[in-house]
Parts: sequence; C-alpha cells; structure tokens
Amino acid sequence: MNWPGYIKPEEDEIFTSWFYRLCKEHRIKSHTFSKFFFDGLPIWNRDIDQYCPEIIKRKISEHTPLSKDRIENLFLSSFDGIVFNDVISTKSLLSIGINHRKRRKFGLLYCIGCLEKEVKFFKKSWRLTSSLVCLECSLKLLDSCPHCNSPIAFHRLENGIKGKIPENDLNSCYKCLRDITKTDKIYADDDSIKYQKYINNTIDFGFNDLTQYSFTFFSVLHELEHKLYSRSKKWNKFRIEVEKYRSISMLNKNLNRIKSREESLLITYELLESWPQKFINFLSGRKLTYSDFSKDFRDIPPFWFSNVLKFNI
Repeated sequence: MNWPGYIKPEEDEIFTSWFYRLCKEHRIKSHTFSKFFFDGLPIWNRDIDQYCPEIIKRKISEHTPLSKDRIENLFLSSFDGIVFNDVISTKSLLSIGINHRKRRKFGLLYCIGCLEKEVKFFKKSWRLTSSLVCLECSLKLLDSCPHCNSPIAFHRLENGIKGKIPENDLNSCYKCLRDITKTDKIYADDDSIKYQKYINNTIDFGFNDLTQYSFTFFSVLHELEHKLYSRSKKWNKFRIEVEKYRSISMLNKNLNRIKSREESLLITYELLESWPQKFINFLSGRKLTYSDFSKDFRDIPPFWFSNVLKFNI
C-alpha cells in the first residue's frame, strides 16, 4: 500500500531532500514519519544519503511504486563503479560534518536557479566534490547561506516548532530562515563550464578519453587536488611546483569550501586535459619523484597515469 501523501522523487534528487518533502506532504515531522514507517530508525544523526540501512530501502519499496533501481538511485552509493569503486571515497564525496543533528561542514551544495523553481529539491550530484557548476542554469554552485554563512541543513527547519508542521520550503536557511536564493547569481565562466561538462559526461558515460573506467579518473583528479593543499614538508613538492607553474599560492586555502575547490579542481583538470602532453610539459625540468604522486593512492595509481609518470620522471 502506497503512502497516502506519496510524491515521486525528482530526477537526480537525493534521498534526504525527497524525505523532507515527503514528510511535509504528509503533514508530519520527519521523526514521527520515521517512527511509524522506518521502525524508528534515526535519520538525521547519520549521513543517511551515504550509508542507508537496507530496512529503509525495503520500506520505501513496500509503500511506493518506485522500482529497486530508482530507490537505489536516491543514495550516494549509486555512484559506485562510476565516481568511486567498491569503497566510497571520502575524497570524491563532500563531508557534511555530522555532530548529532548538526552539520559542521559545507558539504551540501545548491544552485540558486534550481531552487527558484516551483518544485524545490536538492540534487544528489550536489554532494560530489567535483561539482562546481549547474549546467542547466549556467550558475556557480554555492555551499552556504548567503545571509549568515551557515551550512545547508534543511532538516533543522523542524527544530523548535512544537506541535506545528514546518511550512518552510527547501530554499530556507535553517538558522536565519531567510531565502537562500535571494542573492546575486554568479554565472560560470567558460573554463568552469568546460570543466563541468567534462565531469558530467564522464559520470554519464562511465568513461572518458583518458580511461575506460571513470572511477580511475576521479581517483587521480582528487588525489592531485588534495596534494595542492599539502602542508607536509616531505610531501609538498607537487604543490610547490604547481604554485610556481601557475604563479599562485595555495596557502590558507580551505579544501572544505567550494571557492577554494574551484581553483584547485580547475588547475588539476588543466593538467589532465589533452592527456598526456600537458602533464608531460608540466613534469619537464621539475624535481618530482614517482612517490610524490603515488603515496596517497589506496592501492597503486591507475596504469594510464602511472605509465606516464614512470617514463617522464
């Protein structure tokens, strides 16, 4: 039997966004909904989008017309084999910094243009580290309330409202309650759009011009990106060489904020573009070793990447 207030999830909608809208449609709070339909399992004190108990998926299947594949597609685990492989990479997904029901980190992104539409929802792709731009709106993604700089935590719109059903839509900041879309739109430049198109196509097709296995591309992309923030005196050579190459400084940049990630991801993408010639040109004359690149990989670097290193370092 379907839930009486059932609404279908939107394309690319993440589970928590759909769950909040579902509870609002039923005119009950999420805690009450979970108590009756999910055997009281806690929702908001864990990253339910990343680690969802099977019982919740089973209950959704029992009370909605959604197929098993459509249910699985609500969760970040559906990126397995595409953005990461077997083990969910903490470098591929943004952390929301859960502390009980609070969110300490800026790991949920949003697009002003998308949240201005009649049906407001958060997309699964807005939890990916590689997401910078909404190609549908040509706008840069944001990671906090533009009015009070708080992380996005729409589930906390229920807090402090006893005996009432929250009326706020998903475009409301939980802390200051102002509309997070009421700010200047920042349109993406050509380089950012080119980058995001490449990223989205790699996800959609599961491969790109560098590799047949998209997750190996993302492993290299994010390993190189993280090296740009290294403060290790032993393993900071790549960062230092990139700073010389681009005449920039990565010191005091915050990997947890999208403004810094935009810079580091575009730099990394530039090195991987037109593979392998641009990367070979970068390596030429620089005192970098194989271990400067391979140290942090979970296993060994993918062959298409390591092979270029071995013959050019």
